[in-house]
Amino acid sequence: LFDNFTMILVNLKGPKAPSSFPKGASVHLKGPSAPSLYSACLPSSKLSEDQLKVVKHALQNHITLLEGAPGTGKTETLVAIMSQLCMRDIGEPPRGPIVVTYIGMMVDSLQKRFGDRPETANTIHYICCKIENTTDKRVLEWIKSFTVLIIDEGSNVDVKLFGRLIKCMTGLSSIIIVGDLGQIFPIKPGCPFYDLVNKYREHSYMLTENMR
Repeated sequence: LFDNFTMILVNLKGPKAPSSFPKGASVHLKGPSAPSLYSACLPSSKLSEDQLKVVKHALQNHITLLEGAPGTGKTETLVAIMSQLCMRDIGEPPRGPIVVTYIGMMVDSLQKRFGDRPETANTIHYICCKIENTTDKRVLEWIKSFTVLIIDEGSNVDVKLFGRLIKCMTGLSSIIIVGDLGQIFPIKPGCPFYDLVNKYREHSYMLTENMR
């Protein structure tokens, strides 16, 4: 079962990454319309070199896996990634990546950082139930329109739930998973995040510096 999921992830296809990436520690949204559309999604003025490496990798690869203990800047790194992806993907209607999390109480926190829009953020269970229990073409087209999936608290996701989510994301071209393997593992069988980190080291990063 897990091999099927990893095969899907490895074979992700999508638009090529930007040809260049901002040098230095500053990462900002650019363009006249970006700040008004995604004003909540602004990263800190400075990111560490390790954080910048993760952002660059996420923009140029189909899979990015990020580990780190609380306070090491995982969410700030996601905000930087989100701001760059939103800048790249602004269209009609404006749309960035879709963000999901395992823990319900994290939804409000993520929305404050990513912006209060339908795609940022929802629990994994909500998205799965929404897609699995509808025949509404508008809803199915809505979920299909997202090519980038960001999973927060990914180390808590069991293999069955992970499979449900991937199956729902029919238009997926890249995936970013963030978690902390030093904390509690999934209650139910399987930990895809652990397996992916160990299987795809070239796509895995760990933040260790306490940013608080």
